[in-house]
Amino acid sequence: MNATPIPQLTGLRTVGAVWVVMLHTLSLTIALWPEWSKVSRLALGGNLGVDLFFLLSGFIITHNYLADLGTGSVRRALHFWGLRLARLYPVFLLAMVAWAVFLIMQSPRESGLFDGALSPRNVVMNLLLLNHVPPASSIASTSWSVCLEFGAYLAFPFLAVLLVRIRSALLAAALAAAVLAGGVLLLIRLDVQSFEFFTYRVGWVRLAFEFLAGCLLYVAWSLSGRWREGRSWDIAFVAAAIGIVYACWHEDPNHPGFFPLAAVPLLAVVVVACAGSTGVVRSLFSTGPMMWMGRISYSLYMTHFFTLALITNGLHEWWVRWPPPAVVRDVTPILIFAVIIAVAAGVYHLVEEPARRRLRHTVDRLGPRVRSDG
Repeated sequence: MNATPIPQLTGLRTVGAVWVVMLHTLSLTIALWPEWSKVSRLALGGNLGVDLFFLLSGFIITHNYLADLGTGSVRRALHFWGLRLARLYPVFLLAMVAWAVFLIMQSPRESGLFDGALSPRNVVMNLLLLNHVPPASSIASTSWSVCLEFGAYLAFPFLAVLLVRIRSALLAAALAAAVLAGGVLLLIRLDVQSFEFFTYRVGWVRLAFEFLAGCLLYVAWSLSGRWREGRSWDIAFVAAAIGIVYACWHEDPNHPGFFPLAAVPLLAVVVVACAGSTGVVRSLFSTGPMMWMGRISYSLYMTHFFTLALITNGLHEWWVRWPPPAVVRDVTPILIFAVIIAVAAGVYHLVEEPARRRLRHTVDRLGPRVRSDG
């Protein structure tokens, strides 16, 4: 029997993915729509889209797998790892190959390319999902977080043995608050708003405390009885969302690492409040379009920057030779976003889902099943 779905959390994934796309398309959008610069700080907050994914991942993975993995079964842990690899690896590999071909075509005579990004050691580390472990670098630009995510999955069966022993919602909530506070303080100490934002250790710190906080928040929420659901969560969601916008709006855009630290605990509130909502928030994030976008969000996250690179290269070549009329420039950002979504949808339906189903079938034959593949 599968864990009861929480469909609105699938819809919430849309926010994280679209926010990251807004960040990466910001420069091009401002070049074509100068007025867009007025909301540039909100778009720059797209760095937080990854943090939302980490929190969501901890929450949803705990919801789906805690009952099975809390037993400490080694065979169930192996099965879980197989399922997560089936979920992540096909699109990861596709993105890696696509970027490798793109880099070679862009710099066919660049010998340094094969001493750096496409060196044998770096290629092997990427293939092993070690692309955000020193000294590796990610061949597919956005895939750094996949390495972190899989690291969390490797740790989860061990973590589940401890989580399943927590019987108090108050204790779990207190632990989650302590983890969030400790993580934010550590990021401050690491000077996350400087160039340190782009280092290995900041990425691993973000993953560690946010994934763990997501796990603990699920335990607290699941044990909260009559407080688990209600319209008060809708109010909490709206308040937290307003707080996140405020934090982004007042962040200094000159920081090399644009990372509104005050927004991180509010993202945790957003996740729990979305799960517990029974009013307009639940209705909004459970709609067909939001659910569909949530399902393709991983493919969208993994392919959008590659698609954007191809589009910008093509536009540069075409527009230098044939300058477009103003009306074409005005609609170009919308068309770019539509193409990005279309490519992601194609990858999801033609690669991600078919490959996941085939690999899951193989994994299921090798050992006892856990309840859900997430």
